[in-house]
Amino acid sequence: TLNSSYVWAAAAASLLVLPKDSLCHAEEVQEIADCWGKHLGEGASPLNLQRSKILASREDRQFIWQTCSGPRLIQDCNMFLCKPHEHHHSLAAAHGHDSRAGKTRICCIVNVGDALNGHAGLLHGGFTAALLDDFTGCASWLEKDAQDLGTDAKIFTANLNLNYRRPLPCNSEYLVDVEVERVDKQKKIFLKAIVYDRRGHACVEATALYIVKK
Repeated sequence: TLNSSYVWAAAAASLLVLPKDSLCHAEEVQEIADCWGKHLGEGASPLNLQRSKILASREDRQFIWQTCSGPRLIQDCNMFLCKPHEHHHSLAAAHGHDSRAGKTRICCIVNVGDALNGHAGLLHGGFTAALLDDFTGCASWLEKDAQDLGTDAKIFTANLNLNYRRPLPCNSEYLVDVEVERVDKQKKIFLKAIVYDRRGHACVEATALYIVKK
């Protein structure tokens, strides 16, 4: 998917931990931690991918962060770099010596309005897929750098598979947990992602494969 790959290509290069006086205020971070702390885990760090600055230089419009963002659309998004789960080391080992355990996990808290619906009152499944494509693209780009796969390398979506477990009501907040499970032969990045509602239900589960093109 070209859009997400090129947006995150520039964004990941300027990855920053947000200072206390940034747009993601301490009060907002605390509110998020109170609600989503179980998923974020200890040591979660807010991310600033400088998205607005990067997108402002484009002549076209990026689908998720411009076309689908604004009043009644994506109204807010806070992203966190989180500690990966330990079990990925055994998963990577099971796939042979050319497989490395993933190093990247991000959690994204998204507030959405009522202008991205399919059925009345429910978010469109295609929008959910596009959002997951963007977030898995972000995690893949960060993983590319974490695994030293090449500063000039690009990433492309090869496969994205979704299982819809529960409907997603509009005018709601969701957490998207994305984790790199493993990297094979320094060119295939395998990920999994889950969309949670505020009650902790796993509403959408996804797997993805990204190809690193050098």
